[in-house]
Amino acid sequence: MFSPAGRVSATTYDCVIVAEDQCARRHAFPVGARIYIKVRLSQSPTGWLHGRISNPTISIQPTGSSSTAVEIGIAAATVSVPIVAKSSEWSALPATLKEAYRATGGFNGAPSGSRLHNHNSADPELRNSITAPTPYSTTGMSELLAWLPHINDTATANISLWAVRSLSAYELSGTSSCFSNNSQLNGLVMTNATTYSAGPPTFDKANGSLDYKVAAPHYTSGGHVFLGTYDLIMRSDVARCIYGFSKAPLNASISVVDNDGVTTVATKLVSEKDGWLRIAAYGFDFSSPTIRVKLTQASETAKPKTTAKSGTAKQKKITISCKKGKTVKKVSGTSPKCPAGYKKMKT
Repeated sequence: MFSPAGRVSATTYDCVIVAEDQCARRHAFPVGARIYIKVRLSQSPTGWLHGRISNPTISIQPTGSSSTAVEIGIAAATVSVPIVAKSSEWSALPATLKEAYRATGGFNGAPSGSRLHNHNSADPELRNSITAPTPYSTTGMSELLAWLPHINDTATANISLWAVRSLSAYELSGTSSCFSNNSQLNGLVMTNATTYSAGPPTFDKANGSLDYKVAAPHYTSGGHVFLGTYDLIMRSDVARCIYGFSKAPLNASISVVDNDGVTTVATKLVSEKDGWLRIAAYGFDFSSPTIRVKLTQASETAKPKTTAKSGTAKQKKITISCKKGKTVKKVSGTSPKCPAGYKKMKT
């Protein structure tokens, strides 16, 4: 939506696009809406995608205009993402947060964006620091969890979003080689959590599980319990590569484990179709659960052995005894008969 903005520049706040003194402002999507988008690309996206969507239906089809061109269709519901924004004077911070920001103004010694003069001062009372971590950094998740007790575990706002993007090389660094095939689209991971694990789920060899960590305030800005969504769609051959499975059908179980190791209640979905494995969990609560997926494989059906050619069963040989006077002969065959002058002896 374009609106007059007077003198604007590319750095104007809240302008997604600036063109000819016009500012395209950001607006939230309707809550609970299901949106469909179809795009044509010169080539298919590769690696992994991340989405702020839920309950998706996704199709990727060649267009025929070239050997690499594809048409991607995505129908999915918007998600409500809790946002946290808080400012506080140094004197009002609890001791744990003072200790975290004391050295640099950034969380646990990390650099921070700063405003006003004396921002490099070693005295926290003389500097004004701003921190805005990415939603997928380990530091960002730790920082959010550190602030939650100070903000009553409640979001500042809940923004309705619908977005899909490619995961960056940074987010994919250190992932399993099965996940990092850049010649194909390997999967999509989607959540409405404030912060989440970078990249696709990590494989825990000890537990044999694909783990994905998320974190968010327990309550929405309106004071209701915030309920999480998680969708994982990945190629079946990628899953088999991770576990070393054959082509036999896959089975999966999903659990949402809270900070105390207790499995929380959630609606769960597992299915495999057309070479893709879909796993989802909806309705779980926060603050910092781990979503854990375990894959197993059904036994492959043994093929029956063929013992005779052309469906003809092998006939069994029979031995009979034949007698003429005091002479006894044994005759064997599939249908034995006594020689002339001999009679078959009763057995």
